[in-house]
Amino acid sequence: MRFAALALIPALLASSAPAKASPQPLCVAHRGNSAEQLENSLAALRSAADLGAAFVEFDVRHTADGVGILMHDAKLERTTRTRAGAAEDCPRGKVSEQLWAQVRERCELLNGEPVPTIDDAIAVLKPTRSGLFVELKDRPSGATLSALTEAFATHPDRVRYISFKAKLLSELAFRAESSLLVAAGAGLFHVSALSWYTTVGMDGVSVNRPTRAAVRRLQERGLGVSVWTVDRDEAMLKYADWGVDYLTTNRVRACLSHFPAQI
Repeated sequence: MRFAALALIPALLASSAPAKASPQPLCVAHRGNSAEQLENSLAALRSAADLGAAFVEFDVRHTADGVGILMHDAKLERTTRTRAGAAEDCPRGKVSEQLWAQVRERCELLNGEPVPTIDDAIAVLKPTRSGLFVELKDRPSGATLSALTEAFATHPDRVRYISFKAKLLSELAFRAESSLLVAAGAGLFHVSALSWYTTVGMDGVSVNRPTRAAVRRLQERGLGVSVWTVDRDEAMLKYADWGVDYLTTNRVRACLSHFPAQI
């Protein structure tokens, strides 16, 4: 049950539940089409959707005043620079220590775009047929959750919340801003690189280099299985043969060449 208390369960625990049918894996564009565009940029999101990726994954972190921005790293340095004409340099500290006005006015992405917010990501992806893998890097603000709930209330199955922080995911089923969307079908996927996963209350797991037995037994428990980050063609074909549900990849064009007609 999604509302069960949080618990750690080994991924290889056997079950008599029927295995999920998965004729081909769905391609998840890791940080957008990051092989061809700057990661977590609107250009990357738009390119992935234009190519026909079933889902577009992006990372969300929050500023000190609760604005959700698309950023993988805890700090701004790697993918931003000082905006041309800015009165002051782009701050180099943690995203969580900056006010949104400072980031907006002083910073731009390395490709010249403004630093995108969750509202910007929704504006790009909502009109497309691609779903969203929203990786929460920290506890989301009510505004972030409300924006997603409002945008996808009639299509909750287009949203997957993913995070390394299982407790954070479990809270989404109870928070006022997200509980309706979660109850209606938005998925909760725990991300882990370990052999133990938090599965109680989850709809799936996103794992790194699982064994074939782990994939089978997770699916026997009724869980969706996403594998990350799969960039080699032979690995894509191997995991497809194993019946995984999602392939998270930087090489979305290659993934779609193997598994077309996603959406």
